[in-house]
Amino acid sequence: MLDWSRLWWIVPLGVLSFALALVGYVAVRRGWPRWVGAHGLGGSYIALVTALLVVSAGDISTTAEIIAWIVPAAVGVPLIVRAHTGARTRAR
Repeated sequence: MLDWSRLWWIVPLGVLSFALALVGYVAVRRGWPRWVGAHGLGGSYIALVTALLVVSAGDISTTAEIIAWIVPAAVGVPLIVRAHTGARTRAR
């Protein structure tokens, strides 16, 4: 059974992930700038991976949990920036 007193943070992270995915979806469907879609969909993916890793690493150690909070953003943000700059250079 889940201990919701320890996992309270997963609800706001889920809401954030859904909101970012919705923004990314709407951006792609309505033809908004490509960076909006990249930020929305990429941010959603980062939030979901972060939640998965933190829940999985929570029983291992505090260090593993801290690493699980940092690594998805450290890997995902440069990819989003690369997609953003690539979209800008392709548009020229």
